[in-house]
Amino acid sequence: MITEKLQIYGDKENVRRVRELLFKCLGVLNAEVTGTIVYTDKPDKVIRSDDKNSQVVINIEDKDSVSSGEKVFTYSFGDSRSDVVALNEQKKENFTCFELLSGVSMSRIFIADIHTYTAKQVLVCTAVLCAMGITAEKTVETINGLLK
Repeated sequence: MITEKLQIYGDKENVRRVRELLFKCLGVLNAEVTGTIVYTDKPDKVIRSDDKNSQVVINIEDKDSVSSGEKVFTYSFGDSRSDVVALNEQKKENFTCFELLSGVSMSRIFIADIHTYTAKQVLVCTAVLCAMGITAEKTVETINGLLK
């Protein structure tokens, strides 16, 4: 992993859904978590570290950041391989799609309506997988295979 410890916090449902998708992806990728991932619904339980390379804290709140009428979600781990941005989220007839930009690639994610994951949950899962050292291309391929 790029970092030794990831802490994911926010409301229980968002945290649960990210964890669920993350483990589905890890199963498909036949990958193991080599560091520590902590999931919590209480921000006060999050232990912050002065060493940015040893720990990453990811906040998954219900609030979306909106810019220029488009939803843009960004997560950065201080390493260009794990910087990810989701933008141009579009609801289509049977699916939702958005563009995923990372430090090394640009792709499109498709979420079929039968899946109830949000773009933000998928983005956080993608960021965690990239922080684990899995390439953005492989991550997108895996997520699209599961959710398309």
